[in-house]
Amino acid sequence: AAACSNTNRTSPSRSNPPTRSSNDTSALTKITLANTRATHADPLNSYPATVTYGGTSYLQAPGEELKTSGDAKKAGIDPLGRPLRMLVAPDHIFIARTDDAMRRAIDARSGTGSAASRPAAIEAAKALDAVGALSMVSSSSPATTDFGGKGSTTTVPRSGEPAALLFVGSRLNGPQADAFLVAVKSSADDATGAATNLRTLVENGEALTTFQPWKERLTPIDIGTDGNVLTATFATPQPRIIVEALFKRENLTDL
Repeated sequence: AAACSNTNRTSPSRSNPPTRSSNDTSALTKITLANTRATHADPLNSYPATVTYGGTSYLQAPGEELKTSGDAKKAGIDPLGRPLRMLVAPDHIFIARTDDAMRRAIDARSGTGSAASRPAAIEAAKALDAVGALSMVSSSSPATTDFGGKGSTTTVPRSGEPAALLFVGSRLNGPQADAFLVAVKSSADDATGAATNLRTLVENGEALTTFQPWKERLTPIDIGTDGNVLTATFATPQPRIIVEALFKRENLTDL
């Protein structure tokens, strides 16, 4: 996952702090330490590690990759309390849930990655350009979370195999910001089926975690396909809703 921002702050002083790279900032440290609340009673005593890959350093929050927290109130920046990896540079910020994802983001930024050789990545890039993506996060494992029977029972059958790539985020639509979703499916038929299922869910279903009808939060602008790529845009007063849905592994992003 990645976003863009500018930052020029200094790190807060503490006794015996660990050595950090030049792209570390107080804002990044606060975010990373907040994320450790999921597994640490006193996150201020738990510093993220600094990891260097390809000459670039990033912060690695303590904890097992992708392991969720049982305490949602202490989840930090990730709604499920998963430890994150974060990199802050002068003109961009990368946030990822695994070291592999962070390394691929670094490779892509430096032009040395293999993403361009993946057909799904090329198709997704074209769709993101077409939709006018302003900010986005991505996943290659968008399946929903098992809430042990405590979440909403709203389900929509998935069309074919899970999406090879899924991007969600916001874009500018005139003076307003709205939300978008791009999913790369294995075939045109699967994409068409996924588009139908997504529209049904938004118009008639509810969120797994909040039980709130999706139609109260998202209004479809367009849900369509181009070959095996599904693109959906939604009007919403809170464009980040769709990003939160991905982080929470909601039914909305189970494509």
